[in-house]
Amino acid sequence: MKYPLSDDARRRMCRLAFLLVCVVPTTVVLYHIFHPSTPREWAQQIQSQLGLDVSIERVETPQPSMYLLRGVTVRDSEYRGMARLNGIRIELGSVRRVTIDEPVNLTSAGLCELLRRLPDYLLRPSADEGVWKVEWRQVTIDDAPDGAVRDHRTLSPVEVQVRRDSQQMVCLLRCRLLGQTSPGEPIEVLASRTRVGESWQESVRLSTGAAALPTWLVADLTEFLPALGDRCHFQGQLVAHRAPRGWNGELIGEFTQIDVDRVAQRAGLTLGGTGRVAVHRCDFHGDQIVSLQAALENQYGWIGPDVWQGLDRLMGLPRLASPDDRVAYSSLACGVRYMNGTIEISQLDIRDRQHVVLVGNGQGFCRVGIEQFARTLWGQHHPTSSITDSMVEFLHRFQILASPRAAEIPRGEDNYR
Repeated sequence: MKYPLSDDARRRMCRLAFLLVCVVPTTVVLYHIFHPSTPREWAQQIQSQLGLDVSIERVETPQPSMYLLRGVTVRDSEYRGMARLNGIRIELGSVRRVTIDEPVNLTSAGLCELLRRLPDYLLRPSADEGVWKVEWRQVTIDDAPDGAVRDHRTLSPVEVQVRRDSQQMVCLLRCRLLGQTSPGEPIEVLASRTRVGESWQESVRLSTGAAALPTWLVADLTEFLPALGDRCHFQGQLVAHRAPRGWNGELIGEFTQIDVDRVAQRAGLTLGGTGRVAVHRCDFHGDQIVSLQAALENQYGWIGPDVWQGLDRLMGLPRLASPDDRVAYSSLACGVRYMNGTIEISQLDIRDRQHVVLVGNGQGFCRVGIEQFARTLWGQHHPTSSITDSMVEFLHRFQILASPRAAEIPRGEDNYR
């Protein structure tokens, strides 16, 4: 004899059927959406959250909320391999952690590719909110592809933290040079995007801390840095904010071991030596230098007769015994100021190879327009001559002139002194 089910029993059965048919499958689907498990799902998740193109051979799950990605290849925008990793550990929780325990090798070109692309991925408003932390035990950056390496730098440890909410997105990179003995501040790069009304404001801050970094690390980002030579280093800080016409900001720091021969050759000047430039402050608006205050020091080089004659016309230097001779020096130093299209050279001091003062004691001062200064220094003997192509290219390369072609110099007799 069959007994009819009570109302309570029927309700419990309906609830059980609802759980089995609707809730459980939905929960499983949602879990797999937000917790990828296959190599392809993890590759898509890493690209969307961290901005890296990767391929993954397999995924292991040693415990809940922990994943081991095996056989990971990081690729550039043209899908060329940039780094090969045996394993990456990812832990999901209130803070999502990515840990890479094995050493990582990158070329400087690969580093620049990452720097170009990461801000657009890491700081875009559509990404998930929350905190990601990425930790590398050791990263080595080479100055050339395998087989042609001349120099390298190793950073250890390297930490990246990305924090997003509805009003702000911040990406902080912090690292130190391996073997750095000075206890000062670490290398830091901070990029942020902050909501202001209906728009977003972007900014970036770089500080090398206690380290002097070789400029070849990021030489692929600009044409300016390779011109300074393979041994050039920079120590200081850069702060910039994105503007409608580029970036506005300031740079303070020191460039050392500048290859003056290479700079001069690209500028069309006859000058040699090894240089140091202490930038007390450099302001730029829209990617163009608007003001500069710096001190220049060159060691053990030479000055060609055309440059010496140009300096003579600007400052009244001693006449050469032979106008065709080069002047060898042990040191050359001066102060440089640039503002509103006017350049000022002061405290010029030149000493020969026996350290005898050739120019000094307050001698050597000029304050003229930048185009007039450059035309004179570039060996234009006639005041009516127009600005030369090499000088225009040089000024444009160093972002002093906004366009690669400047206006003609007004004709007439100029007083340089």
